[in-house]
Parts: sequence; structure tokens; C-alpha cells
Amino acid sequence: MKRKFIIQSLAAMLLAVAMPMTAQVPQLIQFQGRIAVAGTNFDGSGQFKFALVNADGSTTYWSNDNSSTAGGQPAAAVTLPVVKGLYSVLLGDATLPNMTVVPSSVFNNGDVHLRVWFNDGVNGFHHLTPDQRIAAVGYAMMAANVPDGSITGAKIAPGAVGASQLAPDAVMGSLDAAGVGFVPSGGIILSDQENNTALLDAGYVKINGTVPKPAWTELAESEIFRYEGETVIWTGSEVIYWGGTDLFFGDITNSGERFNPSTNTWTPMSDEGAPFPRPFDEVLWTGSQMIVWGGEDIDLGGPANTGAIYDPEADTWTEMSTEGAPLLMFPEVFWAGDRMIVWGGWDPIDGIPTNTGAMYDPETDAWTEISDVNAPVARDSAIILWTGTEMIVWGGFDIDGFPDDTGARYNPSTNTWTTMSFVGAPALMYGFENPPVVFWSGTEMLIWGLSGFDEDLGFPIYAGGRYNPATNTWAAISTEDAPEPFSFDAYDFKPRTAWTGTELIIWCGKDNDGGARYNPATDTWTPISLNQAPDQTSGNSRTIWTGTELLNWGGWFNLSSEYNSGSRYNPETDTWKKISSTDAPFAYDPVPSVVWTGSQMIVMPHIDPGLGAPEPAFSYTPSESDFFFIYQRP
Repeated sequence: MKRKFIIQSLAAMLLAVAMPMTAQVPQLIQFQGRIAVAGTNFDGSGQFKFALVNADGSTTYWSNDNSSTAGGQPAAAVTLPVVKGLYSVLLGDATLPNMTVVPSSVFNNGDVHLRVWFNDGVNGFHHLTPDQRIAAVGYAMMAANVPDGSITGAKIAPGAVGASQLAPDAVMGSLDAAGVGFVPSGGIILSDQENNTALLDAGYVKINGTVPKPAWTELAESEIFRYEGETVIWTGSEVIYWGGTDLFFGDITNSGERFNPSTNTWTPMSDEGAPFPRPFDEVLWTGSQMIVWGGEDIDLGGPANTGAIYDPEADTWTEMSTEGAPLLMFPEVFWAGDRMIVWGGWDPIDGIPTNTGAMYDPETDAWTEISDVNAPVARDSAIILWTGTEMIVWGGFDIDGFPDDTGARYNPSTNTWTTMSFVGAPALMYGFENPPVVFWSGTEMLIWGLSGFDEDLGFPIYAGGRYNPATNTWAAISTEDAPEPFSFDAYDFKPRTAWTGTELIIWCGKDNDGGARYNPATDTWTPISLNQAPDQTSGNSRTIWTGTELLNWGGWFNLSSEYNSGSRYNPETDTWKKISSTDAPFAYDPVPSVVWTGSQMIVMPHIDPGLGAPEPAFSYTPSESDFFFIYQRP
């Protein structure tokens, strides 16, 4: 059923930082609103697109990704949390993924309106009407203009003039002329710029070596330590650290804590009503609650179909109904925006793959059986992906072990399956062992890394493909400049991957053969620079996409050499930067869980490999560089 989206009220539209009219005006506009879906306040993560248009919406002055024309919908979306229908965004905040700066020239136009599109993850994007007119607020950006030459010394605030406001050699020339106050010959200056042109132009010489910045911080000590299997979730304000195997006693637990990085404090989680301890549990974050379901019932020695829902705001657990709940081993589980999908895996009685499942609605605490009409045949090692509206099931091996290049798409809103075309689909081969890289681009399923051995050609081959569910068509992925085949082994040397919003990043594997970025819009690969790239992608290292960089940290090599260092890759500049290891924790086997908060990577409590003792959590804050570079005056 198509749902109706309603903006119930516009809460505020104002400049992000209030300041006198004579101060520098930030190019940020704060927008707050309320949204309801089918008459109910929306709760969770929503996808938004924004554009500033003229009165009739026929001209675009600005959009969040600069792709909108003639008032049309931008290509990329901004993900925002919506709590009880309320959301807020700083338009023009370039620190947000897919958000560009609002140029002040937009407000040279006399009548500017804000146009908003919203996607609840189920019904696709809808234009929210009416467009909202921008009044005086945006035009304050133009109020900072003053006549040339009218600023006197008395109007300049103390400390307002820094190095970037001075002409080259202005200070150095004056100090040199005076013969006092300058850095003496042989003196050292530290800079966070690897190539500081101001210092180089002043005659300084960059010398070898660096001085680390204080990028790592030891955090408050938790009362619990987990060895493996723990759940780590970022809620938007806190880290949930729950379950897993206790470091000291080796028991599987059902306790946890919440960590608040703003206050550097841990808060114990209630265990009243918590699900019984279990390995292999399925955990989902709905946007406001954590669902823990399934896994293994240790007492019965088989799969569990029980679970509970945790509300961090209330610190309470609510038991889930088991009526109609499936009993499956290792199923695929997705959050569909308003319900949990559980499908596939293995039948615990027959010990073979299954193509059954069910949906769980937390609002009604009820399970609904997933239709098997047109469902794909049962299979193992299938590629299963959630698009935001549908679950795609493709490939894998049938119950007899033969490759199967068929598939289907499941729509939870209609409880129906749609058979996928296999025309042009990539081939699956008997030698296929390693899971391929799979990402959703927003419009297509991208698959790369379907490897196998061609008996006729006599050597390994590598393949991939792109599937568009809107047209039910496959297209090949170019192999020119594509990364070499990668392989996994017992030491877990996986390729490091990320989807940037426009490109797929794949960086090496065990053999450290470099990597490449794939752009589906042009069907082209761009080799990744090897300059300052990591020498070896270590097993089990942690990889995070920060929104601008691929951050790879920790791990171990050959079960003997642990790492407390890493690297950061920026696809915009095709450059690598080293992550400082000064004051960093060591990461061994198992490598501790990490979570990205939006500005920091938090490394959860873990084992110190040298002492064999628990080590507290740490935070890592990336900056322009983790090091100071050394410049010397001749």
C-alpha cells in the first residue's frame, strides 16, 4: 500500500550560528521539521534530498549534491535520524555525506524556496509539499559585504588575523629586518602540513621524520570485557556493548553496558527480561531499539526462535512472541524500516538449505509467514542483499552442490516474490570459494569477485556483474584496470571495501596487490595509488568508511605479529595517510570490535596481547594528519 508522507509542521529555519550582523556569516541554514507516514510519526533513519528552487520550482539554485536541475530530484541522499517524527539538518554542512556548501550567491535571487524529498526505506522517495519559502534568514549571508577599504584597525578583533590572512613573508620580512624575534638558524618548526608552502617559501627546509600528534585517547574503564561474539552498536549518541563471551570465565553472556563518548562514562544495561545467553544471535538496530533474536539454544543444542527488544532510552527489555516464529540455522536477517525479515539458512531437522522465513512486526509483536510463491529454490552461499525496499536473493549452490545463477526479489510490503532475469548474469563456477564483494549503489546491485577455475582456459578467472531491479536486467562490469583476484584463508586476509556513495573501493587481500575504485556511472576502474599504502593488509584488521576516508586499523600477521597501526585512504585525492601508533592499543586475535561515531573510531575493551590482560576502550580522532612535519631554518 502506498503511504502518504506529511510534513506536519515546520519547526524552525535559521542560521546555524547566531552572531552580530558584522561578524562572518556561516553558509549554513538550520532546517527542522516533522514528518509522518500514513498519519504516524516516523521513527528511525530516513533518506532526505534537498534543493533550493525558485517560486514555481522550475529552476534549481542549489541541491544537497549539486546534481538537481530544473527543480528535479538530486541523485544522492542525506541520511538523518528521525525521532518521533522530528528531524533536523544543517543545509550546507559539508561534513555530512552527500551535502555541499550553500553558496551565498543563491540569495542574489529574490524568492527562494526549499524543496524536500523523503524516503522511509520502504516506499521510495516522495516530494514533500508545499515547498518552504526562505525568508530573511538566508539573505543574512549577503549582509557581510562592506565597501572596499572601509575596515580600520579599530574594527579588527584581537586574534582575528592569523597566518592565512597575512601576505607571504609579511611577518618574516619584518622580523628579519628588525633582527629580533625570528627563529634562529637551525631552529625547528612543526607543521601539520606535509608541504607547507609558506615555510618553504620563507626558506625553511623540510627534514626527514615526523612527530606524532595525540590522536589516541584511553577511555574510562568498563566493568565488562568480552573475548568474542559481542554486539557493538552506535545509537547516534551511545555505544551499546552487549553479549558475547566473557573474557575471564569463558561463558556466553546476556549482560552489557552503554558508553557515552560525550561524558566518557559507562552505564550498566538492565538484564531484567533480557534474552537468555546465546551464540550466533541475530542483532538489528531499528533506529531506536535493538532486536536480539535467534542464535543457538545451548541447553537444547539447536536453533532458537526466541528473542527480546531493548530500548536504551528506557533501559528495558521486551520479550518477543514466538508464535509463528521460524526455526532456522544461520538465516539472513534484515531490518525493512518497520519490520524484521528472517529468511533462508538451514533447516535444523533435515540439515539442508531452506527457502522459508517470516517477518516480525515489533509494533504488534506478531510474525507473518513469508510467501513461497515464486520464491527462489533453497540454496547455500547465496548472495543476499537489502536494497531499502526489497531483498535480492541470487546465485549460490543448490542442495546438490551445483552452481545456481537464478534468483528472485522479495517485497515485504506486498509479501511477494519477483523472479529475476538470468540473461547476462555472471557465471558461477565450481571453483567459486570466496565470498564476492557485494554492494547496493542506490539503483543497482554490484557484484565483484566471483572467482573460479576455467577448465578450458586452464587458469583462474574473475567476474562480476550489475543488476538493476527497476529494469530486471544484468550488465557486465568492465575488467580493464580491475583489481587482481583476491583470496581468503584461515588468517582472514579479506579485501578492504567500502561504498562511497558514487564508487566502490576494493583494496588488496593477502597478496597486497593494490586495489582499485569502480565507478558504475562510467563502468570504469581507477587503480588506487600505492604511494604510502600499507605494506600488508593484516588479517582481521578493522575497516570503517568515515564518509570521506577508508580507515583500516589493527590486525595480525601469521598469528605472531600484532598491529596497533593502520592507514587512511582518501578516494577524492587518491592518497594514503598513516594512522599514528603512539599511545594506540594493540589489536591481536581476536581484534577488538570498533565503531564509528561520526567523528571518532572507538575501539572496545579487549585483550592486551603482551600482558594477556584486559585493556580499556580507546578512541581515535582523525585529523588532517596524525603527525607534525618538521621544518628547519637554514
